Amino acid sequence: MIELFIYLAVLTVVGGILLFKGRDFFKPMVSLTCFITTFNFVVEELGTKDSDLIIAGLSGLVVAMLTGFVIKCGVFLLGAAAGIIMVLMARPFVPKEYEQFRYAAYGIIIVVVIILFIKSVDLLVTLSTAANGGVLFAMPSLYMITNYKGLMSEVGKTPWITMRNINQRIFYDMIKDKPMLVTGVVLAVITSGIIVQIKTNRKHIYG
Repeated sequence: MIELFIYLAVLTVVGGILLFKGRDFFKPMVSLTCFITTFNFVVEELGTKDSDLIIAGLSGLVVAMLTGFVIKCGVFLLGAAAGIIMVLMARPFVPKEYEQFRYAAYGIIIVVVIILFIKSVDLLVTLSTAANGGVLFAMPSLYMITNYKGLMSEVGKTPWITMRNINQRIFYDMIKDKPMLVTGVVLAVITSGIIVQIKTNRKHIYG
């Protein structure tokens, strides 16, 4: 029984941190979220045997460790690609008398665009963490409020079966049964999270 409340508490706490402090704790929280998501996905696909749990844990750990690196590389590569596209578009308009300086100008353009992309990550991080955190925070909370009498029916023979039951009820059945209620609550929570992050979180996640 205790594992039911521990799991629900973990979901809501992680969701709350992502929702309201996502930009401040972006890197560790994204890694933790990726671990939880990957772990649950693998358990759902493979099962709850000891070997399955070990595979799920290792998979979650690998994904969590790679998350930060992939994000940084992705932002850099997207910025570089956009800069190169801008250079290609601007090339026909460079006067011939300035062609000897064109490579320096191209390099400056690419660097500036990369910097702009990095700066824009702050807004994207705010939106994505508030969205993910809003779902993780609002849906377990809503489930506990609307189904408090039937919570004990989700307890399985093992903690892992209990987790699978809860995931099924919260992230599948509740969405299907109460789509308007879930959508309204989640959107309201996400909006509040975005406002709080903009007002209270540090400006740059890489700063």
